[in-house]
Amino acid sequence: MDSEMMSAMAGAESEGELVVKVIMTENNSQRSLRFNPETTVEQQVQLLKKKLGLPDTSDYVLFIPDQKKVMLPDKTVESYHLEKVELIEMRPRLSIVAVKMLDGSVKKMRLDVGGFVSDLMSVIGEKVGLQISDEFGLQCDNTNDWLSDTLPLLEQWKDGQVLALRKRFFMDDKNVTKEDPMKLHLYYTEAATNVTQGSIPVTIDEATELASLQLQVEKGDCDGDIKKYSSEFLRQYLPPQYRSKNLDKPIYNLWKRLVRTQLLDAKLRYFQFARSLKTWGITVFEVREKVPGSRKLQSGLLGISSQSVVRMASDKSIVQDWPLRQIKRWAAGDGVFTLDFGNHSGEYYMVFTKEGERMSAMLSGYIDLLLKKRRDTGRGEDADALEVATAEDVASALAVRAVATVGRQQGAVIAQTKKTTGFRRRCPSADREVHC
Repeated sequence: MDSEMMSAMAGAESEGELVVKVIMTENNSQRSLRFNPETTVEQQVQLLKKKLGLPDTSDYVLFIPDQKKVMLPDKTVESYHLEKVELIEMRPRLSIVAVKMLDGSVKKMRLDVGGFVSDLMSVIGEKVGLQISDEFGLQCDNTNDWLSDTLPLLEQWKDGQVLALRKRFFMDDKNVTKEDPMKLHLYYTEAATNVTQGSIPVTIDEATELASLQLQVEKGDCDGDIKKYSSEFLRQYLPPQYRSKNLDKPIYNLWKRLVRTQLLDAKLRYFQFARSLKTWGITVFEVREKVPGSRKLQSGLLGISSQSVVRMASDKSIVQDWPLRQIKRWAAGDGVFTLDFGNHSGEYYMVFTKEGERMSAMLSGYIDLLLKKRRDTGRGEDADALEVATAEDVASALAVRAVATVGRQQGAVIAQTKKTTGFRRRCPSADREVHC
């Protein structure tokens, strides 16, 4: 034990204070400093700044790396049990973070790394001129896991990681117009990427139409001679499954008809076309399901959208569609995801998957958003008003007053809809209810 630590501990014992090693991430220096358990974290930061000779205008966050825990300003020091902590990081609250946008571009911006993700979403939107709704989420790039809105960024992210701003839910896409060029550009780019990567299933005719629109957006008016364009050039705008097919002439002929179509018009037409697809807005999960009359399992796809849950074939065409209003409850267990359609089906629908928790979270998220939209529009129990105002994206899930109750029962998370006036979810990790 170094002399500085021994001296600090001797003084701290007489005053009831704790001594903890603190590393300043700005210069990687380390000091043994006293913490008063009775102060708030915000007050303690001010004391540390004074002790270290830091300017009053600077703002810092205290982070316990071993626990991946941010010490929140309004909490007391005592609540973090620092007697069990070996090291605390004192980090500048504002740090440079790289954020990948929907169009793949990366923007670097100063963000409050100790702040909650829900607050950061609004800040990111302001910095790029995009109105961020509840449908957006943040991920660490190259992962499928969504960052929790209710946790600080530092507890879910590491220095150097690129954040990715992505659409998590698809409900209000009809509000995209030319009057907001930035939003239109981002939505168009995301749609084009999903189509050309094969994430959004399309027919040959749909793929050809979309390829011609994308060519108009990215290359402008075509030349009058098809021989100037190679097959490789034209087919790069098709989904992978169609690139081996001879679609050069149909693509070119459709592109030729778009001559003099302005950039924003072409982007809007592309996005509107993509949004009109039956498979638009469906998040697809790989599953295995039982074969009738056999013990064998076969690979399949299960999709979730704001309207329904769908079974899909290997080419992502829709085989079966269950409106959300038919789902009575669902369960995500250990490697199993189960749907109960109540009186709409005589038996449960069960699939085997490692993504059951993500599927359950997506269903809950859509019902949250649909109920929030219903409250925000001020609609009561008048069924006719509901049909007129929200038939497209609300009525399917809100034909009943959906309430999800999530709890642990024999290792599974159970979510159940009931006829009640509020939205209630039982937290898996605690015996409490949260009302939305």
